[in-house]
Amino acid sequence: MGELEEIVGYIAKAGVYLIFAFLIIGSVLLFIEGKGDGRSLQEISSPHSAFNTSEISASIISGISKGDPISFISLGLMILIAIPVIWIVTGIIKYALERNKVYTIVSLIVLFDLLFAIFVIPYLVK
Repeated sequence: MGELEEIVGYIAKAGVYLIFAFLIIGSVLLFIEGKGDGRSLQEISSPHSAFNTSEISASIISGISKGDPISFISLGLMILIAIPVIWIVTGIIKYALERNKVYTIVSLIVLFDLLFAIFVIPYLVK
């Protein structure tokens, strides 16, 4: 089972490098251009802004191909969120293969809670 943890470790390291790269590229582009996703830097950074990151996710790939700073930052944040999900799924696989029912069930509950927080709660808070 050590091989599975090793693979997850490599994924985590690669993820950290990708997150760092996308956040730095996006931040530098944002400050150079002074805008992102058609909005000014002041509008994006204002605490009273109507800017909503849930509207961006569908356009990330096209935004990156156009050099949009917000798309780079959004992809970095999506990778940041995906890494713990990968860890939990790996734990579920590991515990299931070990036939450890308690940890498998606890990990499934944690995964459900995390996915609920990512996909459901933002729509309830609107």
